[in-house]
Amino acid sequence: MRATSHIGELFCCHIKQLLELSSGSNPLTFASRALASFAPRPTFYNPTEIIPSEQLPKFRDATKHWIDREAPKPLVEPKHQKFLTAGVVGVPNAGKSTLTNALVGRKVAAVSHKTNTTYRPTLGAFTEGSAQVILYDTPGIVSRLANGDAKNSPRIASAWRTAADCDLLLFIMDAQRQIEQADPRVLRIISMLGEEPIPGWTCPPTLLLLNKCDRIGGPNQPHLQSLIQRLEAMHAFKDVYLISALHEKGLPELRDFLVQQAQPGAWKLDAAEFTDQWPEDVALEVVREKVFQRMHKELPYTIRLRHAQTRILEDNSVRLDYELVVPHEGVRGMLVGSRGSIIGKIGTEAREELELLWRMRVHLFLRVSVGHAAWE
Repeated sequence: MRATSHIGELFCCHIKQLLELSSGSNPLTFASRALASFAPRPTFYNPTEIIPSEQLPKFRDATKHWIDREAPKPLVEPKHQKFLTAGVVGVPNAGKSTLTNALVGRKVAAVSHKTNTTYRPTLGAFTEGSAQVILYDTPGIVSRLANGDAKNSPRIASAWRTAADCDLLLFIMDAQRQIEQADPRVLRIISMLGEEPIPGWTCPPTLLLLNKCDRIGGPNQPHLQSLIQRLEAMHAFKDVYLISALHEKGLPELRDFLVQQAQPGAWKLDAAEFTDQWPEDVALEVVREKVFQRMHKELPYTIRLRHAQTRILEDNSVRLDYELVVPHEGVRGMLVGSRGSIIGKIGTEAREELELLWRMRVHLFLRVSVGHAAWE
C-alpha cells in the first residue's frame, strides 16, 4: 500500500510540474515533457555552471549514487595500495557492458540487444582489500583503425587506444553464437591483437572470456573445446575463462584473478567509489538504455541527448531536465508517441531505476526537439 501511495504521489507531482511547464507550449512539446530523460554532456560541461554555488554541498551529498555506501572502506596506506587497469574489448554485442556492470556490482554502462550501444569508453571500478581494479568498457571493435571506416572510426579508435593503455585486456566473445553461427569479426580481431591495429600498438596480456557458456548444451561441449583450441592457437592468451556475464557464472573466479594481478600503485578512486562519472553520466547510461530498448531498428542511433539543468528541490529530491534532439519531425513523432506514450514509458522506466539506484526522489523531464546536435 505504501509503494502504491508513493508512486501515486510521484505521479501527481510530475503532472503538476508538467502542467506548470505546459503554459505557452505547443501540444507536441508538452507531450514530450514526460517524466524523462538524460543526455551526454558537452565536453565543456561543468556542474558548477548549472548548480547555484550555495546548493553545491547539497547536490554533492544528494547525488553520491556512485558511492557504494554499504562497502567496507579499508584504510590502506598509499604505500600498500595495489592497482590494475583492465580493458574490456570484443566485437559488438559480445556482453562487454553486462560484464563490466557485473564485475563492478553497479550499473555504469548501458545495456541493450542492439549493437554499438556503448559509444565511448566507460569506467567502472571495484576495490577489494588493498587492490583496486579499474575496468574500461569499450565500444565494439569491428576492424583496425587503418581501414578508414568514417562512420565507426572515432568509436574504433577510442576502443583501441583505451585498450593500449591498460595493464590487461579482457577479450570477451559470445561462445554460443560463435559455435552456432561463427562471427568472422571475432577471428579477425584476435589476429589483430598480435599485429598493429593502431600506430605504436603493443598488446597487453589478454584473457579470453567465453561468454554465455551456460547456453551451450551437452552436445555442443566438444565444439566448445575445439573453439578454445582454435583461438588459443591464434593468440597467446594469458588464461581462458568460461563465464556467463548475465548470470554472473565464473565471475567470482575472474574477480579474484584480477585482484591478484594488481601491482603496487596508488588508487585512482576512493575505496567506495565505483565510477569516475558525474551523476548526469550515470543517469545518461540508464536513459540511453531505455531509449535503445523502446526504439526500433536504426532510430536510437539518430537521437542525441543534451543536459539542460539540474536542480535540488526543497525536499532534497532532484529535478533533471534534458533535451532529446532528433533529425526530423518523423523521428520526433515516433519518439514522443501517441499522447506522449513512448517517451512517457522511457521516462518512467528510467526514473524508477534511478530512484532505486540513488535512493532518493527523482523528477525527470524531457523535451524532444528537431535540430543538429552541435555538441557532438
